[in-house]
Amino acid sequence: MGCTTQSQIAIKTNEIDLTNGDLDEIFKLFDNKNDKKITAEEIQSTIQSYGVSVPLKQIQILIYCSDKNGNGTIQRSEIKRLVELIFNFQNIDDELTKAVDINQSESIQQTSSYK
Repeated sequence: MGCTTQSQIAIKTNEIDLTNGDLDEIFKLFDNKNDKKITAEEIQSTIQSYGVSVPLKQIQILIYCSDKNGNGTIQRSEIKRLVELIFNFQNIDDELTKAVDINQSESIQQTSSYK
């Protein structure tokens, strides 16, 4: 599994072993409006109810990488990918940091070669 962002960074996660019942419960936890879709705001609100603050932009990135049909929300069929991304968030953050560092390094090298 992987998310290719607009900057073409592939994000891979470890699969998490959850039953369909587990995934149903997780989906219900976030689907505050009971409309069979989860928005970034619903995720943020649910997480905040547990005393954790996560910037909306980070949640939107997780949705972007989990949203198979591209409608900007998470349906039940997409919840497993979202959960995998959340559980692997530190690894993802490390991957993105490395990718940014590599891109910056390449830019510096290209700039230096023009001098």
